[in-house]
Amino acid sequence: MEAVVRSRYASSHRITATPVGRVLEQYNLTWIEEPLDAYDAEGHAARAATLDTPIATGEMLTSVGEHTTLIKAGSSDFVQPDAPRVGGITPFLQIAALATVTSFIACSLRAVL
Repeated sequence: MEAVVRSRYASSHRITATPVGRVLEQYNLTWIEEPLDAYDAEGHAARAATLDTPIATGEMLTSVGEHTTLIKAGSSDFVQPDAPRVGGITPFLQIAALATVTSFIACSLRAVL
């Protein structure tokens, strides 16, 4: 069985996010979702580099530009654009294409495809 943890800022302080992530790693999760504020690209990048469990984030972002910042920072292993929030299917597909060429995995928050 695959499982994910949707922390949604539960450990939103950079100081606690890594220790909490380490505790969660024993469960062999598919990913830890948004361990920090969605706009903390640098903090997410540090967690992604430190933890063995993949990081997923992006559902709260509202544009291609915001996702580009997230992706360029190496902020997660899974990028989760929300098609209605980013402006529709065209921006969603632009984000998915950027994620693909930069070795990220794009997963839709909603069933839009």
